[in-house]
Amino acid sequence: MKPQLQWFNEGIDRGLQSCWGPPAGGDADFPVYQLTSSAVISFNIYCEQIYSSINGQRIAFVRLVSSSFVEGPYEFWVCDLPTRRIARVDTGTGNFAATTPLLDSIYYIKSTNAQDQRLVRFNLKTLERDEVFTFGDCPRANATTISPDERYYCGVKRLHDSIHGLFRVDLRNGTWQFIHEHEDIHNPHLQFEPGRGELILVQNDHLGERWEESTLYVIDRDGRNERRLPVGKPYTRGIDGHQCWIGTTGKVLLTTEDSRAHGNLYITAPGETAPKLLNKGFHFIHLSASADGRFFVADHAKRIFLGSIRTGRVLPFCDPRVSWGSLHYTHPHAYVTPDNRHVIFNSDCTGICQVYAAQIPEGTLEYLEDQA
Repeated sequence: MKPQLQWFNEGIDRGLQSCWGPPAGGDADFPVYQLTSSAVISFNIYCEQIYSSINGQRIAFVRLVSSSFVEGPYEFWVCDLPTRRIARVDTGTGNFAATTPLLDSIYYIKSTNAQDQRLVRFNLKTLERDEVFTFGDCPRANATTISPDERYYCGVKRLHDSIHGLFRVDLRNGTWQFIHEHEDIHNPHLQFEPGRGELILVQNDHLGERWEESTLYVIDRDGRNERRLPVGKPYTRGIDGHQCWIGTTGKVLLTTEDSRAHGNLYITAPGETAPKLLNKGFHFIHLSASADGRFFVADHAKRIFLGSIRTGRVLPFCDPRVSWGSLHYTHPHAYVTPDNRHVIFNSDCTGICQVYAAQIPEGTLEYLEDQA
Protein backbone atom coordinates (compact mmCIF):
# COMPACT_ATOMS: atom_id res chain seq x y z
CA MET A 1 0.00 0.00 0.00
CA LYS A 2 1.28 3.47 -0.88
CA PRO A 3 -0.02 5.97 1.66
CA GLN A 4 -0.92 9.51 0.64
CA LEU A 5 1.86 11.49 2.28
CA GLN A 6 1.61 15.20 2.89
CA TRP A 7 4.98 16.82 2.28
CA PHE A 8 6.03 20.15 3.76
CA ASN A 9 9.17 22.05 4.59
CA GLU A 10 10.46 22.68 8.10
CA GLY A 11 14.05 23.09 6.94
CA ILE A 12 16.40 25.84 8.00
CA ASP A 13 19.69 26.59 6.23
CA ARG A 14 22.21 26.81 9.05
CA GLY A 15 24.98 28.20 6.83
CA LEU A 16 28.51 26.90 6.47
CA GLN A 17 30.84 25.08 8.82
CA SER A 18 34.48 24.28 8.13
CA CYS A 19 36.33 21.01 8.40
CA TRP A 20 40.10 20.87 8.37
CA GLY A 21 42.07 18.95 5.77
CA PRO A 22 40.68 18.41 2.29
CA PRO A 23 41.68 18.55 -0.39
CA ALA A 24 45.30 19.50 0.37
CA GLY A 25 45.35 21.01 3.83
CA GLY A 26 43.47 24.04 5.13
CA ASP A 27 39.75 24.35 5.57
CA ALA A 28 36.80 23.26 3.45
CA ASP A 29 33.42 24.84 3.94
CA PHE A 30 30.25 22.79 3.77
CA PRO A 31 26.53 23.53 4.26
CA VAL A 32 24.56 22.31 7.27
CA TYR A 33 20.79 21.98 7.07
CA GLN A 34 18.35 21.69 9.95
CA LEU A 35 15.75 19.31 8.53
CA THR A 36 13.13 19.60 11.29
CA SER A 37 11.96 22.55 13.38
CA SER A 38 8.55 21.79 14.94
CA ALA A 39 8.30 22.22 18.71
CA VAL A 40 8.48 18.45 19.31
CA ILE A 41 11.50 16.21 19.79
CA SER A 42 12.70 14.78 16.46
CA PHE A 43 15.68 12.43 16.25
CA ASN A 44 17.40 10.11 13.78
CA ILE A 45 16.68 6.82 15.62
CA TYR A 46 20.21 5.43 16.19
CA CYS A 47 23.56 5.33 14.44
CA GLU A 48 24.57 1.66 14.30
CA GLN A 49 22.11 1.17 11.45
CA ILE A 50 21.75 3.55 8.49
CA TYR A 51 18.15 4.74 8.16
CA SER A 52 18.47 5.85 4.57
CA SER A 53 17.45 4.66 1.13
CA ILE A 54 20.27 2.96 -0.77
CA ASN A 55 20.66 5.96 -3.07
CA GLY A 56 20.96 8.32 -0.09
CA GLN A 57 18.00 10.42 -1.21
CA ARG A 58 15.65 9.78 1.72
CA ILE A 59 16.10 9.18 5.45
CA ALA A 60 13.77 8.13 8.25
CA PHE A 61 13.41 9.73 11.67
CA VAL A 62 11.00 9.59 14.58
CA ARG A 63 9.15 12.16 16.64
CA LEU A 64 8.22 12.03 20.31
CA VAL A 65 4.69 13.35 20.66
CA SER A 66 4.43 13.14 24.45
CA SER A 67 6.57 14.00 27.46
CA SER A 68 7.69 10.39 28.07
CA PHE A 69 10.77 9.23 26.15
CA VAL A 70 10.27 5.69 27.50
CA GLU A 71 6.54 5.30 26.87
CA GLY A 72 6.06 7.46 23.78
CA PRO A 73 4.00 7.42 21.67
CA TYR A 74 6.15 8.20 18.67
CA GLU A 75 5.57 9.00 15.04
CA PHE A 76 7.53 7.65 12.08
CA TRP A 77 8.62 10.26 9.51
CA VAL A 78 10.54 10.46 6.24
CA CYS A 79 12.70 13.26 4.81
CA ASP A 80 13.52 13.79 1.14
CA LEU A 81 17.07 15.19 1.24
CA PRO A 82 17.22 16.85 -2.22
CA THR A 83 14.13 18.96 -1.43
CA ARG A 84 14.53 18.82 2.38
CA ARG A 85 10.78 18.22 2.68
CA ILE A 86 9.38 15.89 5.33
CA ALA A 87 6.24 13.78 5.68
CA ARG A 88 4.60 11.78 8.45
CA VAL A 89 4.39 8.07 7.58
CA ASP A 90 2.66 6.61 10.64
CA THR A 91 1.58 7.24 14.23
CA GLY A 92 1.67 5.13 17.39
CA THR A 93 5.10 3.69 16.60
CA GLY A 94 8.16 2.77 18.65
CA ASN A 95 11.38 4.78 18.88
CA PHE A 96 13.58 2.18 17.18
CA ALA A 97 13.49 0.56 13.75
CA ALA A 98 15.34 -2.19 11.89
CA THR A 99 17.15 -2.02 8.55
CA THR A 100 20.55 -2.71 6.98
CA PRO A 101 22.83 -0.36 4.99
CA LEU A 102 21.82 -2.09 1.75
CA LEU A 103 18.03 -2.06 2.14
CA ASP A 104 15.46 0.51 1.10
CA SER A 105 13.07 -1.09 3.61
CA ILE A 106 12.75 -0.05 7.24
CA TYR A 107 10.78 -2.10 9.78
CA TYR A 108 9.07 -0.56 12.79
CA ILE A 109 6.42 -1.56 15.33
CA LYS A 110 3.01 0.08 15.31
CA SER A 111 0.72 -0.20 18.32
CA THR A 112 -3.01 0.44 18.22
CA ASN A 113 -3.25 -0.79 21.82
CA ALA A 114 -1.42 -3.25 24.10
CA GLN A 115 -3.08 -6.20 22.40
CA ASP A 116 -2.73 -5.01 18.81
CA GLN A 117 0.90 -4.58 17.84
CA ARG A 118 2.15 -5.07 14.31
CA LEU A 119 5.40 -5.04 12.39
CA VAL A 120 5.31 -2.60 9.49
CA ARG A 121 7.64 -2.43 6.48
CA PHE A 122 8.17 0.98 4.87
CA ASN A 123 10.12 1.37 1.63
CA LEU A 124 12.01 4.66 1.52
CA LYS A 125 12.35 4.52 -2.27
CA THR A 126 8.81 3.59 -3.33
CA LEU A 127 7.09 5.00 -0.20
CA GLU A 128 5.03 1.80 0.08
CA ARG A 129 3.91 0.71 3.56
CA ASP A 130 2.77 -2.81 4.47
CA GLU A 131 1.90 -4.61 7.70
CA VAL A 132 3.93 -7.83 7.60
CA PHE A 133 3.40 -9.49 11.01
CA THR A 134 0.94 -9.34 13.91
CA PHE A 135 2.71 -10.05 17.19
CA GLY A 136 -0.08 -11.73 19.15
CA ASP A 137 1.75 -13.95 21.67
CA CYS A 138 5.13 -13.11 20.15
CA PRO A 139 7.16 -10.74 22.34
CA ARG A 140 7.45 -7.16 21.23
CA ALA A 141 10.97 -5.74 21.22
CA ASN A 142 12.26 -2.36 20.12
CA ALA A 143 15.93 -3.44 20.02
CA THR A 144 15.60 -5.22 16.71
CA THR A 145 17.31 -6.31 13.51
CA ILE A 146 16.20 -7.55 10.10
CA SER A 147 18.07 -10.00 7.86
CA PRO A 148 19.26 -8.58 4.51
CA ASP A 149 16.92 -10.95 2.62
CA GLU A 150 14.08 -9.48 4.75
CA ARG A 151 12.96 -12.92 5.91
CA TYR A 152 13.93 -12.84 9.61
CA TYR A 153 13.27 -10.24 12.28
CA CYS A 154 14.88 -10.71 15.72
CA GLY A 155 14.38 -9.30 19.19
CA VAL A 156 15.12 -10.07 22.84
CA LYS A 157 12.99 -10.86 25.90
CA ARG A 158 13.95 -11.43 29.53
CA LEU A 159 13.25 -15.03 30.55
CA HIS A 160 14.36 -15.11 34.19
CA ASP A 161 16.99 -13.51 36.44
CA SER A 162 19.77 -12.23 34.11
CA ILE A 163 18.93 -14.72 31.35
CA HIS A 164 17.44 -13.32 28.16
CA GLY A 165 16.21 -15.10 25.08
CA LEU A 166 16.56 -14.05 21.46
CA PHE A 167 13.49 -14.74 19.37
CA ARG A 168 13.23 -14.86 15.60
CA VAL A 169 10.19 -14.07 13.48
CA ASP A 170 9.99 -15.82 10.11
CA LEU A 171 8.21 -13.25 7.95
CA ARG A 172 7.82 -15.72 5.08
CA ASN A 173 5.94 -18.26 7.17
CA GLY A 174 4.40 -15.93 9.77
CA THR A 175 5.86 -17.92 12.68
CA TRP A 176 8.22 -17.15 15.57
CA GLN A 177 10.40 -19.04 18.05
CA PHE A 178 13.12 -18.53 20.66
CA ILE A 179 16.48 -19.45 19.11
CA HIS A 180 19.09 -18.51 21.74
CA GLU A 181 19.51 -17.90 25.49
CA HIS A 182 22.35 -16.15 27.28
CA GLU A 183 23.23 -14.32 30.47
CA ASP A 184 23.55 -10.51 30.40
CA ILE A 185 22.18 -9.79 26.94
CA HIS A 186 19.50 -7.41 28.21
CA ASN A 187 20.83 -4.76 25.81
CA PRO A 188 22.12 -6.90 22.93
CA HIS A 189 22.28 -4.34 20.09
CA LEU A 190 21.33 -7.15 17.71
CA GLN A 191 22.64 -6.73 14.16
CA PHE A 192 22.38 -9.14 11.25
CA GLU A 193 25.54 -9.16 9.12
CA PRO A 194 24.36 -7.05 6.16
CA GLY A 195 26.00 -9.09 3.39
CA ARG A 196 24.89 -12.72 3.38
CA GLY A 197 23.02 -12.33 6.66
CA GLU A 198 24.21 -15.63 8.10
CA LEU A 199 25.49 -14.15 11.38
CA ILE A 200 23.94 -12.07 14.16
CA LEU A 201 26.14 -9.79 16.29
CA VAL A 202 25.23 -9.77 20.00
CA GLN A 203 26.42 -7.48 22.81
CA ASN A 204 27.13 -9.31 26.08
CA ASP A 205 26.94 -6.48 28.58
CA HIS A 206 28.13 -7.37 32.10
CA LEU A 207 27.24 -4.92 34.84
CA GLY A 208 28.88 -3.91 38.11
CA GLU A 209 32.25 -5.42 39.00
CA ARG A 210 32.39 -7.55 35.84
CA TRP A 211 32.09 -4.66 33.37
CA GLU A 212 35.57 -5.29 31.89
CA GLU A 213 34.31 -8.69 30.74
CA SER A 214 31.67 -7.02 28.56
CA THR A 215 32.22 -8.35 25.07
CA LEU A 216 30.65 -9.25 21.74
CA TYR A 217 29.84 -12.55 20.14
CA VAL A 218 28.19 -13.84 17.00
CA ILE A 219 25.71 -16.63 16.43
CA ASP A 220 24.42 -18.24 13.28
CA ARG A 221 21.03 -17.02 12.09
CA ASP A 222 19.45 -20.11 13.70
CA GLY A 223 20.87 -19.12 17.11
CA ARG A 224 23.61 -21.76 17.22
CA ASN A 225 27.42 -21.81 17.02
CA GLU A 226 28.22 -19.03 19.49
CA ARG A 227 31.67 -17.50 18.91
CA ARG A 228 33.15 -14.75 21.04
CA LEU A 229 35.00 -11.86 19.41
CA PRO A 230 38.42 -10.93 20.88
CA VAL A 231 37.31 -7.83 22.78
CA GLY A 232 36.86 -7.20 26.49
CA LYS A 233 39.08 -8.84 29.10
CA PRO A 234 41.80 -10.10 28.46
CA TYR A 235 42.09 -8.52 24.98
CA THR A 236 40.97 -4.95 25.71
CA ARG A 237 39.09 -3.10 28.38
CA GLY A 238 35.35 -3.65 28.41
CA ILE A 239 33.41 -2.65 25.32
CA ASP A 240 31.79 0.78 25.37
CA GLY A 241 28.47 -0.55 24.06
CA HIS A 242 28.71 0.81 20.51
CA GLN A 243 29.56 -1.33 17.49
CA CYS A 244 28.47 -2.13 13.95
CA TRP A 245 29.27 -4.30 10.96
CA ILE A 246 31.58 -2.67 8.41
CA GLY A 247 29.53 -2.87 5.25
CA THR A 248 29.63 -6.38 3.80
CA THR A 249 33.26 -7.06 4.82
CA GLY A 250 32.29 -9.42 7.66
CA LYS A 251 34.28 -7.23 10.08
CA VAL A 252 33.04 -5.29 13.11
CA LEU A 253 33.91 -1.74 14.16
CA LEU A 254 33.67 -1.07 17.90
CA THR A 255 34.69 1.18 20.76
CA THR A 256 36.00 0.15 24.19
CA GLU A 257 36.67 1.87 27.50
CA ASP A 258 40.39 2.22 26.71
CA SER A 259 41.93 5.64 27.27
CA ARG A 260 42.24 8.41 24.73
CA ALA A 261 46.03 8.10 24.72
CA HIS A 262 45.86 4.40 23.93
CA GLY A 263 42.92 4.71 21.55
CA ASN A 264 39.64 2.83 21.76
CA LEU A 265 38.49 2.25 18.16
CA TYR A 266 38.99 -1.35 17.05
CA ILE A 267 38.25 -3.63 14.11
CA THR A 268 37.81 -7.37 14.50
CA ALA A 269 35.95 -10.31 12.98
CA PRO A 270 34.76 -13.79 13.94
CA GLY A 271 37.70 -16.19 14.06
CA GLU A 272 40.37 -13.54 14.68
CA THR A 273 42.60 -13.91 17.73
CA ALA A 274 43.13 -10.20 18.46
CA PRO A 275 41.48 -6.92 17.49
CA LYS A 276 43.19 -4.26 15.37
CA LEU A 277 43.53 -0.79 16.92
CA LEU A 278 42.60 1.72 14.23
CA ASN A 279 44.16 4.88 15.70
CA LYS A 280 45.35 6.58 18.90
CA GLY A 281 44.63 9.92 20.51
CA PHE A 282 40.85 9.62 20.54
CA HIS A 283 38.19 8.21 22.82
CA PHE A 284 35.26 7.76 20.46
CA ILE A 285 31.79 6.85 21.72
CA HIS A 286 29.03 6.46 19.13
CA LEU A 287 30.06 5.26 15.71
CA SER A 288 28.75 4.13 12.34
CA ALA A 289 30.43 2.61 9.28
CA SER A 290 29.57 3.72 5.77
CA ALA A 291 27.52 1.33 3.64
CA ASP A 292 30.49 0.62 1.36
CA GLY A 293 32.71 -0.26 4.34
CA ARG A 294 35.31 2.41 3.52
CA PHE A 295 34.64 5.11 6.11
CA PHE A 296 33.35 5.71 9.61
CA VAL A 297 31.78 8.58 11.50
CA ALA A 298 32.13 8.87 15.28
CA ASP A 299 31.83 11.43 18.05
CA HIS A 300 34.54 12.53 20.47
CA ALA A 301 34.51 15.49 22.87
CA LYS A 302 31.15 16.67 21.46
CA ARG A 303 32.54 16.85 17.91
CA ILE A 304 31.75 14.62 14.94
CA PHE A 305 34.72 13.05 13.16
CA LEU A 306 35.07 11.30 9.80
CA GLY A 307 37.66 8.59 9.29
CA SER A 308 38.97 5.99 6.87
CA ILE A 309 38.69 2.30 7.72
CA ARG A 310 41.68 1.50 5.49
CA THR A 311 44.15 4.19 6.58
CA GLY A 312 42.88 5.08 10.05
CA ARG A 313 43.18 8.77 9.15
CA VAL A 314 40.68 10.93 11.07
CA LEU A 315 39.29 14.36 10.27
CA PRO A 316 37.36 16.65 12.66
CA PHE A 317 34.21 17.26 10.65
CA CYS A 318 31.53 19.31 12.37
CA ASP A 319 30.29 20.58 15.71
CA PRO A 320 26.76 19.24 16.44
CA ARG A 321 26.38 21.51 19.48
CA VAL A 322 24.74 18.82 21.60
CA SER A 323 24.17 18.98 25.35
CA TRP A 324 25.22 15.35 25.88
CA GLY A 325 22.59 14.63 28.51
CA SER A 326 21.26 11.32 29.81
CA LEU A 327 18.61 10.94 27.11
CA HIS A 328 19.60 9.50 23.74
CA TYR A 329 18.34 12.38 21.67
CA THR A 330 20.92 14.71 23.28
CA HIS A 331 23.69 12.71 21.56
CA PRO A 332 24.72 13.20 17.89
CA HIS A 333 24.19 9.57 16.77
CA ALA A 334 25.69 10.44 13.40
CA TYR A 335 25.75 8.23 10.32
CA VAL A 336 26.76 8.64 6.66
CA THR A 337 24.15 8.18 3.95
CA PRO A 338 24.94 5.28 1.55
CA ASP A 339 25.93 7.67 -1.26
CA ASN A 340 28.61 9.11 1.07
CA ARG A 341 27.24 12.63 0.53
CA HIS A 342 25.69 13.57 3.88
CA VAL A 343 26.29 13.07 7.59
CA ILE A 344 22.96 12.86 9.44
CA PHE A 345 22.99 13.79 13.13
CA ASN A 346 20.95 15.05 16.09
CA SER A 347 21.35 18.35 17.85
CA ASP A 348 19.44 19.92 20.74
CA CYS A 349 21.22 23.27 20.38
CA THR A 350 17.85 25.03 19.93
CA GLY A 351 16.59 23.54 23.20
CA ILE A 352 14.59 20.84 21.40
CA CYS A 353 16.29 17.98 19.57
CA GLN A 354 16.11 18.28 15.79
CA VAL A 355 17.58 16.33 12.85
CA TYR A 356 20.38 17.82 10.75
CA ALA A 357 22.24 16.98 7.55
CA ALA A 358 25.80 18.13 6.83
CA GLN A 359 27.05 17.83 3.27
CA ILE A 360 30.47 16.20 2.96
CA PRO A 361 32.67 18.53 0.88
CA GLU A 362 34.43 17.37 -2.26
CA GLY A 363 37.83 15.85 -1.67
CA THR A 364 37.20 14.97 1.97
CA LEU A 365 36.88 11.21 1.57
CA GLU A 366 39.77 11.05 -0.90
CA TYR A 367 41.89 12.93 1.63
CA LEU A 368 41.05 10.40 4.32
CA GLU A 369 42.06 7.46 2.12
CA ASP A 370 45.31 9.07 0.96
CA GLN A 371 48.21 7.38 2.73
CA ALA A 372 50.80 9.89 1.50
